Amino acid sequence: MEHAAHVWYHERVDGLEAKGWTRTSVFMRRLVIDAQAVVIYMAVCVLIFMIDLFTQGTAERLASPPYRYFYAKSPRSWLNLVAHVVAHKDWAHLKTNMINLLLVGPAAEREFGTQQVAIVGVVVAVASALAHMAFGHSHSGQLG
Repeated sequence: MEHAAHVWYHERVDGLEAKGWTRTSVFMRRLVIDAQAVVIYMAVCVLIFMIDLFTQGTAERLASPPYRYFYAKSPRSWLNLVAHVVAHKDWAHLKTNMINLLLVGPAAEREFGTQQVAIVGVVVAVASALAHMAFGHSHSGQLG
């Protein structure tokens, strides 16, 4: 049984081929993306990093706050428990995380499925943010 995302993708490629875009459809058929959660996560991380290059401060606004700055009534505090994983301090930080993710992520996603990998990612993000609030420096935020 083929994955639903693959069926959707091949339907789009068939549509291009029917319109006469033969070269494009041949190229797109060679692309196989079997780790959707990993690819989407990486794309979001790179997008946030590029936005931060131009806006200076996006990453810091997404950082998981230390306990002293966590406000239970603030939606942003709750959002940052998960959002901190897409923000990175510099190119070396982003590059290292992406290399490690590429080494483990696709195999894990093939083995356990996209939904399970996404759930584990959210649980790990929240757990690491809570650990940072409990044990981290009281004046520093946590990024990716």
